Amino acid sequence: MPKNYEWFLRADLTAYEGHYVAIANETVVASGDDPGEIYERAKALHPGAEVILWKVPIGEAFVFLVSTNLGH
Repeated sequence: MPKNYEWFLRADLTAYEGHYVAIANETVVASGDDPGEIYERAKALHPGAEVILWKVPIGEAFVFLVSTNLGH
């Protein structure tokens, strides 16, 4: 699993509820309401870095299910 995604799963992002966040180098590098703008800003600030973009839900928990045993 990519490091940024692992960091994202453990991070406290309550300060960003309802907004998009761009994560690079295991930190939030940009946030706001326009996902395209946020992504472009993050790529400009961290060229060559892996950037993931996510909308942080408001007051909700989200659950990811990852299975390596699909179809069995």
